[in-house]
Amino acid sequence: MRVLWIRTGGTIDSEQTAHGLRPARCTDDALFQAADCVLEQITPFCIDSSDLTCGQIEQLAKIIRGSTADGFVITHGTDTLAYTAAGLSFLLPDERRPVVLTGAMRPLFESGSDGASNLAGALEAVRHPAVYGVHVFFAGRLFFGTHIWKNDSMAADAFISPGAPVAGRMEQDGLHLLHRQKRAARFSNSLGGQATPVWVYPGFDSVRLADLSAQAVILMGYGAGNLPAGVVHAAAGSAQDFYVITQCLHGGVDLSMYQAGEAVRRAGIVPLDVTPAVAVMKAAAVYAVGKPELMQQDLIGEARWERR
Repeated sequence: MRVLWIRTGGTIDSEQTAHGLRPARCTDDALFQAADCVLEQITPFCIDSSDLTCGQIEQLAKIIRGSTADGFVITHGTDTLAYTAAGLSFLLPDERRPVVLTGAMRPLFESGSDGASNLAGALEAVRHPAVYGVHVFFAGRLFFGTHIWKNDSMAADAFISPGAPVAGRMEQDGLHLLHRQKRAARFSNSLGGQATPVWVYPGFDSVRLADLSAQAVILMGYGAGNLPAGVVHAAAGSAQDFYVITQCLHGGVDLSMYQAGEAVRRAGIVPLDVTPAVAVMKAAAVYAVGKPELMQQDLIGEARWERR
């Protein structure tokens, strides 16, 4: 089996400097081999993931589509890993080969790093005969690319899977796959759609919404999707498309629960039961091809599973 290891930087390939960690070892030979596969390495870019762009996510998708490898491991910074996983999920919805992202909370070359175990787990996931499509392996769990969110800035077990169970778990006898990824026909090769997330808070000035030039505005509302009346009024009178997700990690959006939610629905603000990363990346993908109607469809299993 030929596995392409795509190294993009992040903590896993960082070194300590006088000013803190910086990605600098993306081309170093890591002392890591898998007995039953040929592991090839490329480094399309080496960045702190806080500098990630949608163009770089598109670059990764292009590399994968153009490669003859049997599977892919992408090492990535944890800060924006959920965004890349979501973006690749929408750019590669028909991918039959495994694409597994991973990273680390401590550099790979540092003693006691979690990088080696995460990389080993990602490689095992890639070699699993039933794994295909975009996933993330981290801290002993295999996540769907559309159901992962960084929940801790320090702990080794930094990620959670809001809205869905994990795809698999690493046990003593190897990776146990619990759920399979949904596939769909490819609909976009670009993340060029203009999507802007807006966090709503008490005292939020709804006049600010008029200054946004995005095609899609993702409102991060309260609780079950409630929004201030001023925000609802501003959205109703706008030519832009407005969507609402919840600031809560669990439970999802239900506009039928409260009168405030009913006002959101009447204003034409569309509820989405997805993570912030999925909302932004999905909008970037579907608006890039002029198909906003796809926002309301569960394309690749990105919606909360309890809402199915």
